[in-house]
Amino acid sequence: MVCPRLFNVLVAAAMLLPAAAVPGAAAELTGSIETVTVYRGQALVTRRIEADLPAGASDLVITDLPAQVLPDSLYAGGEGDVQIRAVQYRTRAVSQEPREEVRKIEQEMEAVQAKIRENQALQKLRGQKETFLGNLEKFTSAKATEETAKGALNFDTVKAMTQFLFEQRSTLSKEALDLEEQARVLAEQLSLLQRRRSEVASQWSRTAREAIVSVDKRGRGKARLRLSYLVGQSSWSPLYNLRCDGQGKQVALEYNALVQQMSEEDWAGVKLTLSTASPNMVSGAPILTPLWVTLTGGPGGPTAQPGAVWGGQRQAEQQLRVLMGQRGVRPGKAGPAAVEDDWGLNVWANKLQMLDFQAGRDVLLAGRMPEPMDEALSVNYELPGTITVPSRRDQQMIRIASLKLEGEFYYLAVPLLTPNVYQQADILNTSEYALLSGPVNSYMAGQFMGRGMLPMVAKGQRCTVGFGVDAQLRAGRELADKSDRIQGGNRELSFRYRLVLSNYKDQPADVRLLDRLPDPRGTDIRVTLTPPKDPLSEDKVYLRTIRQMGILRWEVRVPAKASGALARMVEYEFKMEFDRNMHVTEPSAQQLEKQKLEFKRDLERMMLSQ
Repeated sequence: MVCPRLFNVLVAAAMLLPAAAVPGAAAELTGSIETVTVYRGQALVTRRIEADLPAGASDLVITDLPAQVLPDSLYAGGEGDVQIRAVQYRTRAVSQEPREEVRKIEQEMEAVQAKIRENQALQKLRGQKETFLGNLEKFTSAKATEETAKGALNFDTVKAMTQFLFEQRSTLSKEALDLEEQARVLAEQLSLLQRRRSEVASQWSRTAREAIVSVDKRGRGKARLRLSYLVGQSSWSPLYNLRCDGQGKQVALEYNALVQQMSEEDWAGVKLTLSTASPNMVSGAPILTPLWVTLTGGPGGPTAQPGAVWGGQRQAEQQLRVLMGQRGVRPGKAGPAAVEDDWGLNVWANKLQMLDFQAGRDVLLAGRMPEPMDEALSVNYELPGTITVPSRRDQQMIRIASLKLEGEFYYLAVPLLTPNVYQQADILNTSEYALLSGPVNSYMAGQFMGRGMLPMVAKGQRCTVGFGVDAQLRAGRELADKSDRIQGGNRELSFRYRLVLSNYKDQPADVRLLDRLPDPRGTDIRVTLTPPKDPLSEDKVYLRTIRQMGILRWEVRVPAKASGALARMVEYEFKMEFDRNMHVTEPSAQQLEKQKLEFKRDLERMMLSQ
C-alpha cells in the first residue's frame, strides 16, 4: 500500500514533467522556420524543432503546417542522439472558442440590431400617424360637406385644417424617406458585421495540418531535429535594372528576384535561397520499358507530315517535363501508383521516339529544339542575412546582387526593319553569378530608356543588352539599281543597295550596320556578293555564325552632323543566278514554319553574335 504522503509527492512530480515524458503523451510543437528554398512553383521549408524528451521512443506533433503543404514531401532529420523512426501527416478538425474579436463584432451586431428595432418601431408609429391623418381627413371632409349644405361653413376653419393636413403629410413623407434610408444603411452594416464574424469564426473552426514525428533518443534531455516539407503556390523570377551614366564603359546591373508565395504561412527572418533546380525528392530513377513496334499498310503515316511531326515533338517534350515534375512532388507513391507514373513517362517517350521512324531527317532536325538553358542550368542563390517574406498575393522584390560589369558600347542600325538606331552594349559577365533570362529595365544617365529581355548569360560569357533608341541617329535603305538579263540557260538578277546613316550629334558615332543577302539553302539559286567598298566586319564570332546565314555586318563611323548630302552611305551589290525557266518566290507555309523553328533555335546564338 502506497503511503498517501508519498503518493502526493509522486503526483506533484509527474505534473512538473514535460508532456512528452509522460508515457503515451505526444508533445505539440510548432518550431521555427529556419531556411526556405524557393523553386519555380514550389518552396522547400525547413523548421527547427527543440524539445525536452525522455530516453527511448517519443512522438512529437508538429502543428500549424500551411494549407499548401504537400503531404508526401514531409521528412525529418535528427541531430546528435536523436534518431527519426517515422514521419506521418494528419489532418483534424479544430473547433475553438471565438476570440475577443468575435465578441466585439457580436456587440456591434447587437447595437445595430437595436437600432434596426428602433427604426422598425418608428416606421410603425409613422404608419399609425398616417392612418390617423387619413381618418381626420375623412372626418374634416364630411363635416365641411355637412356645414356647406346648412350654409354654415367656416372658410377660415377649413383652410386652417387643410393646411394642417398637408403639413403633416409632408412631414410624414420626409420621415418615411429618412427611416427607409436609415433601414437600408443599418441592413448593410448588419450584413457586413455578419460576414466579418463568419470570416473570423471560420479561422477558429478549421482543419489543422500536423506532422507526427516518431523519434528514438538514447538519453533524456534536449532533442533537436529539423522538419522539411514542400509547399505549393511559391515561385520566383528574375528582374534586372541596367544602368549606365553615358560616359564610361561600365554598366551597373541590379539583379533582383520577384518572389511570390501564397503558401498561407509567413516566412519571418529566414535564410532564403532562390533555386532553378527541380525539387525532385524521388530517390530512384524512372523505369525504362521496351519499345514495341509494329507495321501498318501504306508508305509513311499520318504523322509523317512536317507540321504533325513538329507538333508531336512539342507535345511529347512538354508532357515529359510535366510528368517528371509531378513525379518529383509525389515521392511517397509506391507500388502500383509508382508504376503508373513511370508508365506515363514511357508512353510519351515512345511517341517521341516513333516520330524518328516516321519522318525524314530534315524535318526531324528542323523541329528539334534544345532544352532551354534556364531549365538545363541548376543554380542556387543563397541570399545574405535573414529575410521576411509574408504570404500574400502580390509579388515581392528581393535584391540578389548588385554587379559592376565592363561594357563595349556601340550603335546598332537595321534599316531594312526600322529607321531607328539603338544604343547597345556587349557586356562580359565577370561576376560569380549565372544570369538567368528575364526582363530588364534600361536606364541611361538616370533616364528610363525602355524594357527588354536579358538572355541567359553564364559566368564568363558575353551578351548584348540594349539602351533604347537614340533620336539623334537615323538609318535608311534604298534600292540604287537593278538589272535582269539572260546569260545562256540562266537568268541573272543584279542588285545594288544603298544604306544611309544620318548623325545629328556634335561628335562622331560608331554604328554596327546590318543587312542581308538571300539565303538559297535547298535550292538551285547561286548568290554572289561583290566585295563592297566598305569591307564587312572581321569579327570572328560574326564570321563563323550569322555570316553563314547571309547576314551582312559593317562597323561604320558616322561623322558628326552628317545628314542629307553629308550622310554616311554604304553600298553593296550582289547577283542571283538560277534556271531561266524558273522564278524567285517566297517559301511555302511549311517551309516558313520550318524557318520559324530554326529561328527560335538559333535566336540565342544570333543575339550573342550581332
